[in-house]
Amino acid sequence: MGVGVLAGAGTALPAEADFISPEHQNVNYSCEIGKLVPSAGSGILDARVSIPTVGYVGRALEMKWLITNSTLVSPAVYAFGGRVNVTGTVEMRGAIKGQAYSLGVSDQGELAENGPLKMPTELLGQGSSPDDGDVEITPGEVWVDFTPPIKKKTLLDTEGSVVAPSPASPKTDALYYIGADWLASSDRTAEWNDHNRDVHYANSGTAEVHFEGTGIKFFSEKYSEWGELSAEIDGKEYKISAGVSKNPDGTPSAVLGQQLLWSVDNLNYGKHILRLKKISGKYLVIDTFEVLNGALNSPPPYFRTICKPKNATPVKVKVEKAPTPTPTPTPTTPRPTVTVTATPPNGSSTTTSTPKPTLTVTATVTPTRATPTTPQVAVTPSGGAQTGEAPDGPSSGAGLIGAGAVMVFGSAWGGVALKRRRAAYVRGQG
Repeated sequence: MGVGVLAGAGTALPAEADFISPEHQNVNYSCEIGKLVPSAGSGILDARVSIPTVGYVGRALEMKWLITNSTLVSPAVYAFGGRVNVTGTVEMRGAIKGQAYSLGVSDQGELAENGPLKMPTELLGQGSSPDDGDVEITPGEVWVDFTPPIKKKTLLDTEGSVVAPSPASPKTDALYYIGADWLASSDRTAEWNDHNRDVHYANSGTAEVHFEGTGIKFFSEKYSEWGELSAEIDGKEYKISAGVSKNPDGTPSAVLGQQLLWSVDNLNYGKHILRLKKISGKYLVIDTFEVLNGALNSPPPYFRTICKPKNATPVKVKVEKAPTPTPTPTPTTPRPTVTVTATPPNGSSTTTSTPKPTLTVTATVTPTRATPTTPQVAVTPSGGAQTGEAPDGPSSGAGLIGAGAVMVFGSAWGGVALKRRRAAYVRGQG
């Protein structure tokens, strides 16, 4: 027993895929678990599922899904470049046991918080069986995943809030100042290079950054009066180097703004909280943060939303042995027998190869000059020996024509006589 799985939209299906006498059913899904569910309540997803009722052993059994309706939404604001992956599952019992999957992908434009997600129109997938028999296939869960785009977002110290974050409705990519002694400093010396020439600072307060992504960078000042810091993220604590208040050679530093003091970029995609506090020195100084999301090769589990069918019914499938193809005989085409008849000018010679012809070709050889109609006349010179010179007196034009004809035919029959002599000679030599 086995299960075959194929990739979804945009993937070529094999030539041996069967989609015979499909049964169609409209399945309604309820989506209650996952980040893509609307905040107002459960999500809805409707699909038309098509499953063939006949298949063949060892060949793919093709299944198709059409997404006809969805109320799933984006959980936050995202730039262009996100992607939605939808996986439709079926449960199989009988000659095939287990699950098969149909996949579809849809690229997203800019997304607003609680804005609609664009679903793939079609999901494609296959299952296969090594044995014949009856199979029962029932549409199962639909899984919806989201891959966010690459992100690099800057949070400024002036965007921080002195109000503690609300556990009921936490914000994404937000800075909070925890404690009563936080102060703002603006119009700082330009040579210090602080972003927008301002910072926030505190002696005993804590700074928290709530963000969504795979990493974060912390930029601030290096100065001899600022001491060591502690960075805690996802329950792990890191000490920030004493370079916060010293140059690389260990000497006290002047104020240098916009220095990268600490970063991390290998977190699992999701929501994280970074807490900063002072360990030594005079102040904890905050300038900017950079929230990161690198390129993801696959959808992170963070967004997975599960939709369960409410009205799916089993489809009975008959898996049979593939029919043996009937060999097609190769027609034999008889070769035509060709009879060639050559007729010389006197019509006395014919060469024939006789069989069971289907084609007869007759070629008649016609001299290039017209046969003379004037009777041939012997040339008798008058008045002396035959010296080759023309006789004195008038000559006949018709006589010249007749003489030419005699020379032509004489040459032709002379050649025939020569061939016969050669043939006789060859026989004699044999």
